Amino acid sequence: MEFRLLGSVAVGTEAGDLPLGPVKRRSLLAALLLRPNHPVPLGQLSAALWDDEPPVRARSVIQGHVSRLRTLLDTAEAGMYGVELTTQGAAYVLRMPERVHAEPVAAQRLAGLCDGLPLALRVAAARLADQPHQTLAAMADELSDTTRRLGLLDAEDTGVRAALHLSVRQLPPGAAHQLAHLGRHPGTHIDRGMAAALAGTAPAAAETALDQLAAAHLLTYGGPGRWTLHDLVRLYARDMDTDPDALARVLDHYIATGLAAARAAEDDGEPCFVTPPDFHRPLDVREFRGRDDAMAWYVAEREDLTLAAAASHAAALHSRTWRIVLAMWPLMVWRVLDGWTPLLCTALAAARADADPYAQARVLALLGWVLTEEGRTSEALPHLEAAPALAARSGDRSGQATALVNLSLAQAALGDLDQAARGCVQAAELARTAGDQPTERLALYHLSRHQLGAGQWRQALESTTAAAALQPPDAPSPSRVLLLAATGEALVGLGEETEGIRCLDEAAREAESCGYDDGAARALGALLQVSADETYRARYDTVRARLAVRS
Repeated sequence: MEFRLLGSVAVGTEAGDLPLGPVKRRSLLAALLLRPNHPVPLGQLSAALWDDEPPVRARSVIQGHVSRLRTLLDTAEAGMYGVELTTQGAAYVLRMPERVHAEPVAAQRLAGLCDGLPLALRVAAARLADQPHQTLAAMADELSDTTRRLGLLDAEDTGVRAALHLSVRQLPPGAAHQLAHLGRHPGTHIDRGMAAALAGTAPAAAETALDQLAAAHLLTYGGPGRWTLHDLVRLYARDMDTDPDALARVLDHYIATGLAAARAAEDDGEPCFVTPPDFHRPLDVREFRGRDDAMAWYVAEREDLTLAAAASHAAALHSRTWRIVLAMWPLMVWRVLDGWTPLLCTALAAARADADPYAQARVLALLGWVLTEEGRTSEALPHLEAAPALAARSGDRSGQATALVNLSLAQAALGDLDQAARGCVQAAELARTAGDQPTERLALYHLSRHQLGAGQWRQALESTTAAAALQPPDAPSPSRVLLLAATGEALVGLGEETEGIRCLDEAAREAESCGYDDGAARALGALLQVSADETYRARYDTVRARLAVRS
C-alpha cells in the first residue's frame, strides 16, 4: 500500500488506486497524511476542507468522509500493512508504520519548499514523472538549495519564474517597486514600517503596495498589519533591481524599534547605545504601551531579530550587527538560559571588526554574564575581565559599572566573595557619579547577594534597603522580584522568618504571574530552605521544568 500526496492525493494498492471520491475527501486524507500517527483535531480538518467559515454541518460532513475512507481502507485490507484510521476524542489519527509514511513526510517537506503553490507542485510532479527512480526526499534535498530552486521549478515558459514574471508585469509601479525591495528583507514577516524602510517610501504608500501584492497572491496576509512573503516569491524578488541601501534601512528600522522596546521594557534612562553615524531614521517606529507590550514584541520578533543580525553580519554591516543584538538585552535578562551565547559571539565579532571599544565592552559584559549564568564561569572570566577597561577607555562609566557587577558574579561563583563585593561597591560609586540610578541600584542589589552568600545578613539588608530607595514605583517586575527576594533572604537570616517568608512568597508570586521563571526559581528555592510547605516544592519543580526545557 502506497500513499501519495504530490499532485492529486491517492492511495495505491496492488489492484490499483482506491476510488477516493470527491475533492474534500482527498483534502481530509491529505491533512491526516501530513500528521501520520498524530491526532488531527476537527478544527484543523475543517480548515483543510473549507477556506472560509465551515458550514453548520461540518462535523457531520467530516464524519461521513472518515466513514467512507475507513470502508475503502478495510476493503483494501489496510490492516495487513499496519494502517488504521482511528478516533481519538474529538480528533482522528491515521496510524501507519514508518516505512509506509516515509514518502508522505518527504512530500510534506516538498510541498513546503514549493510554498504549497499549485503551479510549483505541478512542475515538481512533472519532474518526478520524468525521473521515476528519484524519490520525493531526493527532490526535496535538491529544492533546499535556494540558488537552484527557481531553476528546478522552471518549465520552459510555463514554470514558476515565468508565472511570477507575468504577475509582476501586471502590478502597479509602486507594488512592483515594493516587491523588489521585499527580496532584501531578512525576516519572516513584514509590516508597513519594515516595508517602508526597505523601499524608502512613506508608510502609507508601503501599506497600499502590500495590500496590492496580497491581492495578487504574492504575499500572504498574516493578521492585522502583518504579511508573509512566499519563499519562491522572495527568491524571485532577489533578482529584481533595488537600490543598495535597502538592507541597511530595514536593519536601522529594527534598531530603532529595538531601542523603543528596551526603553518601554526597562525604562533605564539612557539607551544602551547611540545610533550609527550613517543611520537611516525610520518614518514609522512602533510605540509600545509598556513593559508587557515590549516583552511580547521581543518574544514574537526574536527569530526575525536573529535573522536580521545574521544578514547584517554577512553584509559586513558591523555597526548594525552588534546594535541589533544589544537591543535584545531585556529579553536576555528575562530569559537568560535561552541559548544566547552564539548570537552574542556574533555581536562580539562585529564589535571587534567595528573597532569600537564601547561596543566591545558592552557585548563582553553581557556575554560574560550569560556564560556565568549558564555555569560556564571559566569561559566567562576572560570576557568579564576585559570589559571594564574597554568601557573606561571609551568613557562609558555606566558600562564600566555594569561590567564590574557582571565580573563580580563570576568572582562569587569562583568563591571570592570579598573581591566580588568590592567590585560592586566600586560599581555603585561609578554609577552614582554618572547619575545612573538604575545601574547603581543593580550594583547594590548584587552587593546584597554577595553579602548574603557570606552570611552578612545585616549588611545585606542595608544594601537592599539602599537599592529599594532608588527603585521607582513603576519599576519592571524582574527588578522588584529580585530585590524583594534578597530582602526576604536577609530577614530570614536575621531570624525574622515570618516577614522574610512573606517577602519571598510575594516575590515568587509576582515572578510567576509575569512569566519570570528565573526569578521565581530563586525565590521559591529560598522558601524551600525555611518552609516545609509542599506547595512551594510543587511550584519550584514546575518552574525548574520550564527552565530545563528552555535551556
